[in-house]
Amino acid sequence: MNSGKRSIKPETTDNSGDTLYDVVIVGAGIVGAFLAYELSKTCWKVAVVEKEPDVALGATKANSGIIHAGYDPEPGTLKARLNVEGSRLYEGLSRELSFGYKKTGSFVVALTEEEEHALTGLMERGHKNGVEGIELLSGAEARSLEPSLTKKALSVLMAKSTAVVDPWEVAIAALESAVDNGVRLWLNTCVTGVSSPVPGSPEAHFELETTQGRLAAKVVVNAAGVHAGELSALLSGGKAEFEIIPRRGQYFVLDKAAGPLVKRVIYPAPSTMGKGVLVIPTLHGNIMVGPDNETLTAEEAESVQTTAGGLAYVRDRAELIIPGIPFHLGIANFSGIRAEPTEKDFIIRASESHPRWIHAAGIKSPGLSAAPAIADRLFSLIRECLSLYSLKPDFRPGRRPRPVLSELPPERRRQLIAENPMFSHIVCRCEMVSEAEVVDCIHRSVGARTLNGVKRRVRPGGGRCQGGFCAPRILEILSRELGIPETEVCLEHLGSKMVFRKGGTSL
Repeated sequence: MNSGKRSIKPETTDNSGDTLYDVVIVGAGIVGAFLAYELSKTCWKVAVVEKEPDVALGATKANSGIIHAGYDPEPGTLKARLNVEGSRLYEGLSRELSFGYKKTGSFVVALTEEEEHALTGLMERGHKNGVEGIELLSGAEARSLEPSLTKKALSVLMAKSTAVVDPWEVAIAALESAVDNGVRLWLNTCVTGVSSPVPGSPEAHFELETTQGRLAAKVVVNAAGVHAGELSALLSGGKAEFEIIPRRGQYFVLDKAAGPLVKRVIYPAPSTMGKGVLVIPTLHGNIMVGPDNETLTAEEAESVQTTAGGLAYVRDRAELIIPGIPFHLGIANFSGIRAEPTEKDFIIRASESHPRWIHAAGIKSPGLSAAPAIADRLFSLIRECLSLYSLKPDFRPGRRPRPVLSELPPERRRQLIAENPMFSHIVCRCEMVSEAEVVDCIHRSVGARTLNGVKRRVRPGGGRCQGGFCAPRILEILSRELGIPETEVCLEHLGSKMVFRKGGTSL
């Protein structure tokens, strides 16, 4: 059985014995994942380096999960162009990579005359950005479509192309296909130092010191999220090329019993601080409410706790657009960290220190929406750096479809159970997840290694009891399938063990 441990093993080497790659991507979030997928179509040797024990554990894990239509960004910016381009790619990618995608549409709600003027401005901006399917509705027209909408709504901007996804599932799907097509993924691997080549030397390469060994790369892509500024400083003598400000957003997740509350994503009129507190129907029938917007210090860049004050703010603001939200049906709260650049746009360019070090930084909202188009832009920048380019003749698009027992018709369920009895063992009653689905997600090329990793992939623990009944069974399955003691199974990060002896010593 796999142990779940990954270490760097030299394959293609240069004269110094380092593992040599054409491209190394630092960061396995949504941008790094889509870029890895695009690069896996080529004959280049590619690696993704991620400091966490799983992929998509930064901003990709904890955000609103919305594919925005593209009317909000300032016309002429990268955000505007790539938001619209990226959102148009998602539906096709969802079929190609087998991830969930649901076009819900959205409302932006105006409660005052001033906000009505803002909606007119948003519609004009959307037309300049090339967004289709947007129109203004009166408050009465809007309430006929969304009866829970506040009666104080004077008008709304409706966008038909807004959609929702599970961001982590998208990243996992893209990386799974990339790894299946030859990309190497190094987890628990933090870049600690960089030696840069002499500019203009075609054979020279970067040397990356990591916590798992040394790597060499002709091109490096900095997709390190909230830590992208710090990574840039490793290349430029300790001085960051840009500053990334961490901003925390907190959310409520409501039980599926609240699902009928809204059919569309409901936004307030935006402010200078962002899109505001939203009410969001999820892929799986829950309602999500949030986020707030709290600026943190660099030292707090991974502080993802929730606060009473932040959650109270979310409740109060959400009630302005959807009164009577059943917060008593809440099943979880969480927060995520957004990477806010001091620059006003995405940072997608070559480093000032070396042309073959490429930044993909400051990818805040609409970063999820823009990610496929960001990957295309990065691909073009990489092609300018590498002289040899050819497509992989044996590239296999997409990934193996994942069986979802709860979504299958009865006859297909019976067929699967006959083929594999583990499909009859329901380990999560809230989400109707079978043992076979858990085992499958562990043994994929980007497989789960933790309880939360299983939860993100196949949803045991994602329902009403939040793992109260199924967590012990998932722990047993992870232990069995990975061939490790239960004392070595973690909730999420290294050291977050679930089984201990009395007194705190592991069993």
